[in-house]
Amino acid sequence: MNERDALRALAADLPHAGDDAAVVDGTVITTDMLHERTDFPAGTTRYTAGWRAVGASLSDVAAMGATARAAVAVYADEAFDRDELTRFVAGAVNVCEAVDAEYVGGDLDEHVEFTTATTAVGGITDAGAVTRDG
Repeated sequence: MNERDALRALAADLPHAGDDAAVVDGTVITTDMLHERTDFPAGTTRYTAGWRAVGASLSDVAAMGATARAAVAVYADEAFDRDELTRFVAGAVNVCEAVDAEYVGGDLDEHVEFTTATTAVGGITDAGAVTRDG
């Protein structure tokens, strides 16, 4: 089953599945996972990967009509290179700064390919959340 089919299968038990993010007590929260083989074109720098990955979650917060507050990221790879980690975090910090949010950290893990999972949180504006069902 592909991702779209999986979301359809879950929709009966998760009525808000399909929205860009969840809304809990006025807070919007979302998470994304990106893999080197499927989400980052060959030659993508770790700076760009950090910017792109965290930017995806920040974009989901904005799509819900919320103001982004903070983001975290998991950085997973076969080995850790100090320069690559530093560049990844710089990209994450810079994309957060672009929307007046804060990059507040994350986690490291060994993995068979470069993979990142990001989470962003934001606050609902006075206009309220923008959901797919209106």
